[in-house]
Amino acid sequence: METKIRHKTQKVELVGFRLSTPKFYKIEGEESVDIRRYDHEVISKYFEILLNYGEVEIKQKIDNRSITLLEYSENDISSYGFGKLLVFKSGKTQQIINEDDLSGGSKKKMNQGLKNEIYFIINKTTGVILIERDYDKIFNSKLLNSLLYHNKKLMYDYIDQFNEVNYNKETKDSIEMHKTKIVYINPLPSQDLFDELDEFARIKRFKIIKRVEPRKKNRGIESCEIEIEDLLNIAAGGTSLGQNVVSVEYHMDERGRGLEIENIKEMVKTIYQSHEIKDFVITGSSIGRGTKILTKDNITKKFEFDMDVDIEGEYVNIGMFFNNLVDLIQEYIEEYYETDIFEQDKVSELVVNP
Repeated sequence: METKIRHKTQKVELVGFRLSTPKFYKIEGEESVDIRRYDHEVISKYFEILLNYGEVEIKQKIDNRSITLLEYSENDISSYGFGKLLVFKSGKTQQIINEDDLSGGSKKKMNQGLKNEIYFIINKTTGVILIERDYDKIFNSKLLNSLLYHNKKLMYDYIDQFNEVNYNKETKDSIEMHKTKIVYINPLPSQDLFDELDEFARIKRFKIIKRVEPRKKNRGIESCEIEIEDLLNIAAGGTSLGQNVVSVEYHMDERGRGLEIENIKEMVKTIYQSHEIKDFVITGSSIGRGTKILTKDNITKKFEFDMDVDIEGEYVNIGMFFNNLVDLIQEYIEEYYETDIFEQDKVSELVVNP
């Protein structure tokens, strides 16, 4: 009698972001910056360079969470690049036990973590990236940002070459990459974002965090406060200065009514359209009378679908897994992006990649 292999279904969760690779221009004497620009050549080169180093050499850590790049591949035919990250959490000695009889096994030491390999996919035209959420929910955008930001020196030679070949000595026209921040990670606003805001009974505080560029550091907190006030069209309730970061806070008014929800919605919209702001924290009381907190990270758009897995929890059909990712990303792009803007980009015709 033939034995049938049984598979079980498991929900796959993903988080979505959009990468951007800013460019600074001087064309026909006119200076400008395209902060939301995405050029896939930069990301492709960056991952290629990272993979030339050992996984331990490029590993980054925030608190007790760690991340490193394991794989990345693409080809000229596909509109997508595919990769794999490793994330894990250490910091606590734990006994590993059997779920069936609760018998004990080996111990996970304080400097060890459970191996979580997660897949990601990037659309090469728009920079939209979907990243699998690991089982222990360790991954977040701060970890990915740490991996890209703290390894940026590995890209300096490439940036120097890029700036050199994109400078015209005769006309003085130039297209530049800056070394301060090579890649921005932008959350894809959740469709449920405003529903989340509507769950606040009262918003007590809206804290905005702005990173100060080193070359502007001596301009002081007042200048940064003015920049944020100009951007959001509202007066600050208090400011503080940390290391390379300015925090501007808006508190509930003296009558205790809190900030208006509609004003907050407009401010959040503006923040999503701008790279002047590093993060925000909205704090208040929920309709259910508990405390509610929203940040960029916990309102990032999430995606999910079901997949068959084997007895060890591995995907039965990895090809189908990536097909689902492609379908999800295509649906998102078709709904939210005007693809003509990317296809008719005149500046791309001027860029020379070393």
